[in-house]
Amino acid sequence: MTPTRLLMIDVADIQDYIFGSNNLQQNLGASELVTQATSRWIFEVLKDLEFAHNGEVTGEWLDYVILNKKHVAHELDVEVIYAGGGNAALLFVKEEDCRKFVRQWTRRVFDEARGLQPKVKSTAIKWDNEALTNKLDELRRNLHGGTPAAPLLGLGVTAACVFTGLPATTVEDDKLISTVVKHKLKVRKNADERLHNVLPQVKKANLDFIYDFDQIGTADEFSYLAVIHIDGNRMGKRRIKFLEQFNASEKNDACVVAMRKFSQTLQQAAAQALKNTVDQLLEIKGRDPKDGKLKFGQDKKIVAPRIDRVERIPFRPIVFGGDDVTFVCDGRLGLSLAAAYLQAFAEQTLADGEPAYARAGVAIMKSHFPFSRSYELAEQLCASAKEWRKDICRKYDLTDALTMDWHFSTTGMVSDLKQIRKREYTVPNGELYMRPIVLSRPQGDEARRIQEWRTWPTFNELVRYFKEDEEWKNRRNKVKALRTALRAGPDAVELFWHNYAKSNERLKKIAPIAYAVDRGWDGPKCVYFDAIEAMDFFTSLKGNAKS
Repeated sequence: MTPTRLLMIDVADIQDYIFGSNNLQQNLGASELVTQATSRWIFEVLKDLEFAHNGEVTGEWLDYVILNKKHVAHELDVEVIYAGGGNAALLFVKEEDCRKFVRQWTRRVFDEARGLQPKVKSTAIKWDNEALTNKLDELRRNLHGGTPAAPLLGLGVTAACVFTGLPATTVEDDKLISTVVKHKLKVRKNADERLHNVLPQVKKANLDFIYDFDQIGTADEFSYLAVIHIDGNRMGKRRIKFLEQFNASEKNDACVVAMRKFSQTLQQAAAQALKNTVDQLLEIKGRDPKDGKLKFGQDKKIVAPRIDRVERIPFRPIVFGGDDVTFVCDGRLGLSLAAAYLQAFAEQTLADGEPAYARAGVAIMKSHFPFSRSYELAEQLCASAKEWRKDICRKYDLTDALTMDWHFSTTGMVSDLKQIRKREYTVPNGELYMRPIVLSRPQGDEARRIQEWRTWPTFNELVRYFKEDEEWKNRRNKVKALRTALRAGPDAVELFWHNYAKSNERLKKIAPIAYAVDRGWDGPKCVYFDAIEAMDFFTSLKGNAKS
């Protein structure tokens, strides 16, 4: 028997569903529901309907693995092409089986993940005469069009949910909550279990993860939260290009296997990158001999929160498992952990034989700032990094690049990123910031061709210079004076040297902009301002500044 019906599943407005609350446990629960609804629940519904399928329980972090069982040889009722990360695609032998599955799956989503907005589309497919790639493209276009769902806010009620304003249906921790919140909180433990399955080294180190935004930061010293949003580069285009070789009906079976392989290698790359990132974080922990507290960072200033007698790492992934990743951490670790993840991700190879490139946006805000606003800024920063990637690739004829952008907010006020930079970082001489930056410094023949100083190694080098060099270390007034001079422009920097310099002292030389040591600027871009601003918001990881 051959497939006659192709079904595609998607989830609308995932970001709003996951990040619309300032309660971390709700964010974690929402992320877990998206994962389960588009992976585990699919296989459980197929099992309940007694359909023969190609899933197998593994006990791994996704609970199920999709096998390359051919529908003809194994007489399957349904073949799952891929599933997870908010979408899925399935092939059904019978149209009626497809209808049964959609009814039961959507009912489960409604019953157990209220507020999630599933989108399903199916189409007939003539397996021996129509190319699967064309039918998938047709379904994608249909899924991404149409009118957004308008949820029923409720009829007349006597009480509203304290988090959402929706009708309250139950009480949790003496708070009136809606069914949407109830469902998110119900899967908190599942989210913890899945995370520990991915990152077993945390428990091996007798540590756990934070579960509340208030657990990030050091009381009375530093209380800033970093929200890191990472997105893969050109993943949709790469997938389409990879599948072009199967754009014929006689290659449909091979196309299914190839799509699955691309999806699985992406999931594996994301999981491995997360593991490597946490390994680097664990390498910079140590027990303070004075107070006995566990601390993180090269300077050991980030205290590990101790909750319920368990010490915890100041880091928590919220969305993970694919090319779209979001995690939060202590503000001082934000840039280093984002860079570590990007570098670890690029060390993995996907099914098309190319590295897994990505970009990141890092928003560092006060811990009590509305989380949804922080995430929105992180998304804008990620989009800015994407534009810089396009510019850098076009400028130097590169296939791809790792890029990152960030913003520190000490006031708690946030507007559009372009407005922030125009208001706070633009002066008559140009732009004070070097951001966005590239995560690698060209080497060999490429280095002779590419003359770019806006790189992660350069930024690391400059921050370390201002924090550790004898001429600058512990001399806050001098650093502030230089920052003021940089804001005033190159002429003011030269005047600064006249007032402060000892003998032939100048700023650190960085190829290819050694000439900036006297005036501090490279044309319309300030070279040193970002490094000075980052001094209090940055701690490096071991090997984090690698080229």
